[in-house]
Amino acid sequence: AAAAAGIDGLLIVDCPPEEAAIFHQTCLTQHIAPIYIITPATSLARIQQIDRQAHGFLYYACRKGTTGVRDALPADFAEKMRMIKSVVHLPVIVGFGIATRQMTEQVLQYADGAVVASRFVQAIEEGASVAELTRLAREIYPESAKKIVNMDSRENRC
Repeated sequence: AAAAAGIDGLLIVDCPPEEAAIFHQTCLTQHIAPIYIITPATSLARIQQIDRQAHGFLYYACRKGTTGVRDALPADFAEKMRMIKSVVHLPVIVGFGIATRQMTEQVLQYADGAVVASRFVQAIEEGASVAELTRLAREIYPESAKKIVNMDSRENRC
């Protein structure tokens, strides 16, 4: 059903690669990229292991704890991103608390993309219309930074 709906990639939270064999194979059979999460606590060796198994991109949850709107990136964000990018082949998309244009621009200095989810959930909970959500997206995500991740191959060009 996901493939028929046009889904390119699928991420299941709390599903480590070692427990994802059926998910992983089903995704590949349906031409859907299985996406995996890495965190600040993930060792570089484990990141390399996950990078070898994943397709599409790696989702970097850039902070410990729970998600939600934040006003700044973690202090060690740039250092962590440099380390991650030095050992992976896939694009790295960053999320977990990204909520402003300034944060998005900072993320895009090091990453291949940014996920702004909690800010949109908050806006929806506050009753934002589709037009207001569209305006918010334009405010948060700089037009000049648009990138497209091609998830049809492991080469993934951004």
